Amino acid sequence: MGKEKMFNVKHTFAKLSLRLIAMKVSLLLVMILAVEVAVAGCYQQVQEDDLVAVNAIKNISAGNYKAFIDNMVEKGGHFNFDKTELAKSLQEYFPKGFDRCRVVARNNYSEYMTSYIVEFRASEEILFLYLVSLSSSEGFSSAVAQFQISNNFLEVFNLWK
Repeated sequence: MGKEKMFNVKHTFAKLSLRLIAMKVSLLLVMILAVEVAVAGCYQQVQEDDLVAVNAIKNISAGNYKAFIDNMVEKGGHFNFDKTELAKSLQEYFPKGFDRCRVVARNNYSEYMTSYIVEFRASEEILFLYLVSLSSSEGFSSAVAQFQISNNFLEVFNLWK
């Protein structure tokens, strides 16, 4: 094969490689956007001023389990277990977080108190969050009244009142 033909083949191959790379990058961006939209749909099912619930969903979805636990503790959540072990276990079983979530149940007890059961999914992995949050108002900060996290739906459903 002559030098000119060899150059054309290499040039054509390089163009195809760049197109494939561009297509892969585009596909990756679409997938990331789809995940963001799927998780963002979860936020739309939560009271917009309920920052406890919004932050819990964001942190669990992103796999930021330490931030989730720290936020729960900061907002008054009580643990009957080792917080470090929980974060470690969640990181081990769900290292990449979740690409989908939905609010399975929601109950507004009053203007200031709401409970949620949130389902998180990534492929075949599943996790449920039961959360009772208190909104900030009239000089009170937002707070966690109760929460439970489990991959067993009945564990969180049995808390539902």
